[in-house]
Amino acid sequence: MKRFLVVCILVVLAVGVTTIAWAGKLAYVESGGELSVVRVRDLVSGKESQSSSLEDLYPDPGSLRWSAKGSLVVFSCYGHGGDGTDTSQIYSLDFTRSYPVAKWIKRGTSPNALSSGQILSFSESGIIFVNNEMHFKYLDAVSHIAQFPDGKRCALALNNSQGTQLRIAIADLVTNKIIKVFRQPKTIDKIGCLDVSPDGKHILFTKGSEKGFDIHIINLSTDKESVLVKRVAMPAVWATSTTFYYVPYVASTSQKLPKAVLLSNDLSGNHKSKVATLNASFTDCLAYHP
Repeated sequence: MKRFLVVCILVVLAVGVTTIAWAGKLAYVESGGELSVVRVRDLVSGKESQSSSLEDLYPDPGSLRWSAKGSLVVFSCYGHGGDGTDTSQIYSLDFTRSYPVAKWIKRGTSPNALSSGQILSFSESGIIFVNNEMHFKYLDAVSHIAQFPDGKRCALALNNSQGTQLRIAIADLVTNKIIKVFRQPKTIDKIGCLDVSPDGKHILFTKGSEKGFDIHIINLSTDKESVLVKRVAMPAVWATSTTFYYVPYVASTSQKLPKAVLLSNDLSGNHKSKVATLNASFTDCLAYHP
């Protein structure tokens, strides 16, 4: 009888450790063949809704953003837009409706002005985005951007004028100047995503090459960079100031790819938990709304 009670207590403790109450909702892009859709998953109920087919619109990696109130999703893409030009365009999806259709909003204000992920913030009443007209020092092409909670700064992933070395930078949106630069090794080919923690203390990003991506973090109190998780797909986003969501890389020799799995982890990188199985085999865009 005593042994039975001990086993029961251990089971209860184990359940208490592994049971996590997820909150908020996650938007992600499902790409399949020539068509894509944006899906929204309620992390509490597990229910999903989706947009109508985006047809020939392909959201730029890392460009997905939620509006402040969590009703609209906005993204950028390169292509023939609602204004009849072939340049970077911005579209929105109203997820208060069933199967929302992408609505064209605007385009960049200069040629190649809007690179992937350059949407800074989006509200139900308007949009703010950064483009090459801001003339940041060292700026050649911004591939990703994320706003700090104070609204006065942003983090950027960019190339120098020769395009030979990737950099993570912090820009002052009031003075329009780069105030800090974190240079990346020349062996790194691409920044896959970029996100600032809700408390503004850390920058989360994925970087890598053809061999794969790793999740890195910059602690802004020490300016030190460290790797948290290795071998992941491109997207990763903050859930709270101490936890983040990401999709691990899955290699498959089968023609039918397995469904992507959403995982969570913390600042140590050692507390991995499964959040959900997504209705997509691959996604390069994640956006979280609490």
